[in-house]
Amino acid sequence: MRIRKVESKEKKEELIDDYITLGYRVVTEGEGTTKMKKTQYGGIGAHILIFIFTVWFTLGLANVAYAVYCYYTGDEVLMKISEG
Repeated sequence: MRIRKVESKEKKEELIDDYITLGYRVVTEGEGTTKMKKTQYGGIGAHILIFIFTVWFTLGLANVAYAVYCYYTGDEVLMKISEG
């Protein structure tokens, strides 16, 4: 998890908007902190390769497992208003 420090609440709100446009979602939001996570399900190329090489014995479940793995290991950012 990365930590981004900002000077004010207004800067934090601007940064949140920027991250939302990049595909992040707000996980938790407190008065001085906001935790955001990027929602990903894996690349289409990787899914195609996994499907081609594993369809015979997993019937597509390997693709589901890969998507779940990518979702839970997505990038996280904690935004914090710096004090002082």
